[in-house]
Amino acid sequence: MTETIPESKAGAKPEGTGGSLSEQLSHRLNPFVLFIAVPTLLAVIYYGLIAADQYQTEVLISVRSAQGSGTSSFLGAILGMGNVSQSAIEANTVSQFITSHDAVQALDEKLDLKTIYSKPQIDFLAWLSPDASLEELVEYYRGMVDTSFDSASGITSIAVRAFNRNDALAIATELIVMSEELVNSFNSRAEKDTLRLARSEVRRAEENLTAVRERIRIFRINNQDIDPTKSTGSVGDIIGGLEKEYSETSAKLQEVMSFMKHDSLQVEVLRKRLRALESQILRENQRLTGEGGAKTNVLAEYEGLMLENEFSNTAYTSALTSLENARIEAQRQRSYVVPVVSPHAPEEAEYPRKLRGIFFVMIGSLIVYGIGRLLISGVRDHVMH
Repeated sequence: MTETIPESKAGAKPEGTGGSLSEQLSHRLNPFVLFIAVPTLLAVIYYGLIAADQYQTEVLISVRSAQGSGTSSFLGAILGMGNVSQSAIEANTVSQFITSHDAVQALDEKLDLKTIYSKPQIDFLAWLSPDASLEELVEYYRGMVDTSFDSASGITSIAVRAFNRNDALAIATELIVMSEELVNSFNSRAEKDTLRLARSEVRRAEENLTAVRERIRIFRINNQDIDPTKSTGSVGDIIGGLEKEYSETSAKLQEVMSFMKHDSLQVEVLRKRLRALESQILRENQRLTGEGGAKTNVLAEYEGLMLENEFSNTAYTSALTSLENARIEAQRQRSYVVPVVSPHAPEEAEYPRKLRGIFFVMIGSLIVYGIGRLLISGVRDHVMH
C-alpha cells in the first residue's frame, strides 16, 4: 500500500532551510539600499555637484557710551549681573533688531534681497523665489543671517551668508549702518525726553519775564515816567537842599535877632526867606507824595513790578542753566556703535559644509532604518503571538 504524502508537506521546503542565498541577500539589501544608500548617494550628488557655494562674512560690533557706569536693577541682581548698563541694553536690542521684520524690509528696499538670493547660479534647495512674500523672505533671511549677543563683553556678533562674496559684504556693511541709525534714534529719543522738561521750564520763565516787562512798559506810558524811583530821588534831593537852606536861614535869623531889633529890615528879610523856604518845601512834598498819596502808590507799584522783574530774570537765568546742564548730560549719555571687527569680502566659501552634510544624512538614514526595523519586528512578533 502506497503511503500518501499530504500535498502541503510534499511541496514544503525542509524545516530549517530558507530560500537561496541571493534571495536572502536581496531581501536584506533592499531596505538598506532604500533607506540608507539612496539618501546618502543623493546627498553626495547634491553636495558634490549641485549645491552652490555660500560665502560668509562675520562682523563684531559693540555699543559704547561716554557714561561708563551701569544702572542697578532687580532683574540684573537675579541674573547675577549687578549692573546692567544702558549701552548693553541697546546692544541687545540691536541684536534683536537685525533679524526683525523691519530690518529685512529696510534691507530689501536698499539692496533688493530677493534678487540677491534668487540668482540663477543658486541651487534649487537654497534658491529663493523672486515672487516670495515678505514673510517668506524674513524666514529665508533668518536662515542666512545669524546674530548673537555676549552680555559679558557687550559684543554683538553678526554672521551673513550669501552666494556671492560681494553680496555678503554689502549686507554686512548695511547692517552696521542700520545699527548705527537705530542707536542714533535711541540717542535722539533720550535727548528729547531729557530736554523736554528743561525746555518747557525755559519757555515758562521766558513767558513770565515777557509779561512782566510788558506791564512795566504799560506802567511807564500811563504814568509818563521812565523811572519813578529816580524821579522821587531827585525830588527828595531838592527837599533835602531846601531843608538845609531853611536850617541855615533860621540859625542866621536867631543870630541877627540877638543884636538887632525884631522889626529891623534885615530881620524881616530873613523871616520872608524862611516863609518862602517853608512854602517851597511844602510844594515839593506835595509833588513827592501827590494828591492823596497817589505818587506813593505809583512808586510802590513800580517797586513791586521791578521786584517781580528781578525774580523773573533770576528764574529765566536758572532755567537756561538747567537746560544747558540737561543738554550736557544728554550728550554724556549718548551711545554709539563701535565696529570691533569690520566686514570683509570672504575669499573662500565656507558653506555648505559638504562632508558634514553627507555625514548627517547618512546618520539620519541609519537612525530611520533602525527605528523602522524595530517597529516592523515588534509588529511581526505581536501578530505571530
